[in-house]
Amino acid sequence: MKKCLCIILCFASLWTYAQTDSVFLDKTNLDIEQFLENAAENEDEQGDISEITEELQYLLENKMNLNNPDYRILTDVLRLSRYQIYNLRTYLETYGRLYSIYELLLIDGFDTTTLQRINPYITIENQQKEKKLSVKDIFKRGHQTVLMKYGQIIEKQQGYLPISEEDRAKSPNSRYLGSPQALMLKYKFKSSNRLQFGFTMEKDAGEPFFRGKNKYGFDFYSAHLKISDLSVFKTLVFGDYQLNFGQGLCINMGFSMSNSVSSISADRQGYGIKAYSSANENNYLRGIATTIDCKYIDLTVFYSYKNLDATYVEDTASQDILFVENLYNTGYHRTINEMSKKNAIHQHLVGGHIDYRLRIAQLGLTACYTRFQSPLDRTLKPYNQFSFNGIDNVNVAADYNVLVKKVNFYGEIAMSKNLAVATINSVDFQIHPRFTMTISHRYYGRNYQSLYSGAFGENADNSNEHGLYIGYQCIIGKNWQWNTCFNYFHFPWLKYNIDAPSSGFGLQTQLTFSPLYNFNGYLQVKIKNKDANVSTTYYNEIGLTQRQSYRLHLNWSPMQNLSMKTRLEVVNALSVETTKYRQGYLLYQDIKYSIKKIPLSFAFRYAFFDTYSYNERVYAMEDDVLFAYSVPSLYGKGCRVYLLTNVEIGKYVNLWFKIAQTYFRNKSENGSGLSKIDRPTKTDVKVQLQVKW
Repeated sequence: MKKCLCIILCFASLWTYAQTDSVFLDKTNLDIEQFLENAAENEDEQGDISEITEELQYLLENKMNLNNPDYRILTDVLRLSRYQIYNLRTYLETYGRLYSIYELLLIDGFDTTTLQRINPYITIENQQKEKKLSVKDIFKRGHQTVLMKYGQIIEKQQGYLPISEEDRAKSPNSRYLGSPQALMLKYKFKSSNRLQFGFTMEKDAGEPFFRGKNKYGFDFYSAHLKISDLSVFKTLVFGDYQLNFGQGLCINMGFSMSNSVSSISADRQGYGIKAYSSANENNYLRGIATTIDCKYIDLTVFYSYKNLDATYVEDTASQDILFVENLYNTGYHRTINEMSKKNAIHQHLVGGHIDYRLRIAQLGLTACYTRFQSPLDRTLKPYNQFSFNGIDNVNVAADYNVLVKKVNFYGEIAMSKNLAVATINSVDFQIHPRFTMTISHRYYGRNYQSLYSGAFGENADNSNEHGLYIGYQCIIGKNWQWNTCFNYFHFPWLKYNIDAPSSGFGLQTQLTFSPLYNFNGYLQVKIKNKDANVSTTYYNEIGLTQRQSYRLHLNWSPMQNLSMKTRLEVVNALSVETTKYRQGYLLYQDIKYSIKKIPLSFAFRYAFFDTYSYNERVYAMEDDVLFAYSVPSLYGKGCRVYLLTNVEIGKYVNLWFKIAQTYFRNKSENGSGLSKIDRPTKTDVKVQLQVKW
């Protein structure tokens, strides 16, 4: 009876949703857009989405059969909750295969919003057990991609201006070592989820190319080989990879959109091992990792040997490194000073994770040991006296997830070598099909030490913080959704630029609407209060900083090949130096047009911004070449315009070209230091070529 009802529902809904495929993809991009803008605003280093966008692009071209789903992809890439995954699994086991994607609406936890978001990446086909493939079949079914990218700022920056040998000898770090071009070459082979391998080579602007210490060409090289479902080996990775276990208190590397206003749940949903092919030079491990499937238990072991950039002090006689002053994580090697930090020391990391799975529960235990070539000995200051110093560290963590009817409990507790503790515990309530709520509490000891942690928190290192997070999602009718999240944080010890215990809160609420199939948007309000130092004659006092943001964002697609996006954002900011609010605003208009017969597409934006100072800066994500992203910080008075074109040359070649310029009408120069430009404009160009077969 339920199957019959579903089929009737499917045909009744088909006409309503058939015309909206182009809008579905915009909703997915909108979630990523908001996440990246929030990450940029909070100076969060986990904003690298190149890995996730590559997987999304692969799913667009090779849709997942939902009758034989990869649950890791559903959670990590398509961001379904554990409650949704559990109910989907139960539905498939109880009623057999799905006959339509609209049958998902009969499963608890699924709604039209979720359906719209995942629709471009899934398909419904007969469930077939994957037969054992030979090596020849795996390579025959594989997809290969070569990606070449070029980028450059057109105006001459200070670091590239001519200089005499005499002046260079006096100030050796006053110029960049290399050319202003940024280059990247990437190759990847992927055959379903069975085999993946590839390499990445990259040179940042200003870095030498086939010169000096980069005599072999590029500044950064990365390679990986991933094999899945090989006998008892669920996953086997050689080369570069990322890890994510539990809630991330022990180790979490990579992309996570939990705690964003579009994803209310605080659940990190650790994905385990993932092959790494990005150009980020820090957030990865290098070595070997594998997961062994033992029925109800997954056993993961990993080892990494990796060179790290660092500043250090060496013995003048033997030139041996005595100790490391600090780790250097920018990835730039453009000057003599920056190049001297490159691959200064090596690091060993070894560990494992045990994951025990039941139908409604999951328990995990993670342990890792880190050892450096030379001890880390930072210059002690009041705010950093509990930070990690030494030659090695141990982290142990236990995580859990329990689903009881419509309530999901999850969390993690971790300990470092110095016996300091950090823990986060959360609960998701599916109170009603149209109302979900999350409550999360965290306690991170001031002396908890983990080099690769990435759990939710205001502090990036998950230490010296207590906090409470509350979020809810309310679906108001068919076309309206109201999401709100509140985050309170308290720092019991000092922080950089905060010379006393401090606290603050962030509030974000968003009303999303889609009254027409070709028109949607949202109204968003963000408020953040936090403490900061106020300089006085003899000492620093603690003052309050406030930032309020009001945004109206609209998407409209009057024709199938034409879409427009409009945003108005107003920011009010109160700094510790002033007693009144300063204001800034941003207004932009996007136009996207595609000519399918060629096929050729254009994306154009004109943005106008006016802010009193950097404190009122605004962020707006831009369309970019494939797998790349740009979230410029706009402040001062001026405008920014860009044009992005994409043309498909035959079946196998794609070409992108982007030119963008920022014009400042209130100053005759922009930038600072070696990036200074003696003009009121900054123009950057990107060209990318993709060949796939």
